[in-house]
Amino acid sequence: MIESFDKNYPHMFVYTEDMGRIARQDSDWAREVVAKTKKFESIVVSIFAKGKADGEFRADLDAELASLALFGMINWTHRWYRPNSRFSPAQIAETFTTLFLDGYRTTT
Repeated sequence: MIESFDKNYPHMFVYTEDMGRIARQDSDWAREVVAKTKKFESIVVSIFAKGKADGEFRADLDAELASLALFGMINWTHRWYRPNSRFSPAQIAETFTTLFLDGYRTTT
């Protein structure tokens, strides 16, 4: 997601910044954008649920709430990230992955 944000900047910046306004629009385009966003979010939740079922992720954390936490962390990057900034997309992705998975992964 971070690398896609970088590759598709500033389009992803606008998408992230305006998603709330898009969701309130009554047009075919807005409904399509919202539907695709929800589909992507549901895929992430299902990955987390499978990880919990397989014992890879902690059983005490809700998969949907974990997904919201992950998206919150990633979607906030539009507030501070700019291409060619101090942190590369790979560095951001690695740091976010480590922070998130070290808290969500089981310790066994």
